Amino acid sequence: MEARRSTLPEQLPTSDSDGLSGVPSASGPATAGADAFPLPETPDPNFYAARDLDSYPTPLTALRIDGPPGAGGGEVRLEVLIDERGIVREVNFAGAIRPGGAEEALRALLAATRFLPGVKDGRAVRSRILLSLTP
Repeated sequence: MEARRSTLPEQLPTSDSDGLSGVPSASGPATAGADAFPLPETPDPNFYAARDLDSYPTPLTALRIDGPPGAGGGEVRLEVLIDERGIVREVNFAGAIRPGGAEEALRALLAATRFLPGVKDGRAVRSRILLSLTP
């Protein structure tokens, strides 16, 4: 019996070494453009509780709470929702509200305060904190 020999071309094409003409290689310009224009990061819609954060939101300026003269003491508890940019989005009173409009003054004070946002897994996230204030 005679052994059959297959003949191979003496030289492979030099322009396209993998034989796929017209398809860009992995190191070609098609992937370089993908790195130049990364997709935008989608914001996390969750408001994380303080216990779930790596670092808590911190006011950028000191909170100065001045109560009206003769206003009774006591504790006011507030739930504050802060977004990933440190902007207060919502203030809710957790507990009894005092008469006399003091809650609106506290709400306005907190709404005007900017915070260093809470951090989870190395990135700024929305957070939900509970504040106890004694005006």
